Amino acid sequence: MMPTDIKHSLKFDFEKRIISGKKTKVLVITWQFTKSQKIKRNHLAFATLVHLDVQQYMMNYGKIDEETGQARVEFRILDFYAPGNYGVISIGTTGNLLDSVEKCFLSSGENEPMPTIQLRF
Repeated sequence: MMPTDIKHSLKFDFEKRIISGKKTKVLVITWQFTKSQKIKRNHLAFATLVHLDVQQYMMNYGKIDEETGQARVEFRILDFYAPGNYGVISIGTTGNLLDSVEKCFLSSGENEPMPTIQLRF
């Protein structure tokens, strides 16, 4: 059974790193899974980020901490990315093709609202 996320636990953070000798901003997206479910070692987290004005999509994979149940996905913010409002349209976990689950966020309706962040470069 795949782990399920805790509603409204998604958070954004920024980190600054030196990558290939260049100062780089990294957008870190984290969320929490219920601790009652066992997360397998081979499970990966994933998130899909979209620029809400130009419909530019980015997807990336990350890790899930087996002990804390926290998922972490990082996006390098590159110079050519458009500033503006970004939203997370989906998050999920995958172990293999038959062992994955995805949660989609919508801008309206009964689902959990889409987490958004404004990025300025």
